[in-house]
Amino acid sequence: TWGNPDGAISRNELRAAVLQWNSYCHRRKAMEDAVQKHDKSHTGKLEAPELKELLTELNNGCEVTDAEVSWVMSQADVLGNGGITAPELQIAIAQWYTLVESNQSKKCKCCQCPVQ
Repeated sequence: TWGNPDGAISRNELRAAVLQWNSYCHRRKAMEDAVQKHDKSHTGKLEAPELKELLTELNNGCEVTDAEVSWVMSQADVLGNGGITAPELQIAIAQWYTLVESNQSKKCKCCQCPVQ
């Protein structure tokens, strides 16, 4: 989790930030290409409808819900500008797959129906 009561950055937070940045640097071109491909509004960031299109693509063409898009945006819009930039896209994709895995664990293994 981010944010300490004293406002200081912990060693673990710094380590996580450096790892995230290094990972982004290795995938920078792919993230920039993905933003460019889906940025229909030409703002340099993915707004909710554009992010929905990308997540749907990652979801094997199955449309994602607006609630799922909103959740991913809330997790990944670190800059707070209402969109997902190339550096934030890696966070968004990681959060999306975390959500998908969480939802899969709530489904019946035999027929994929939701488990109560």
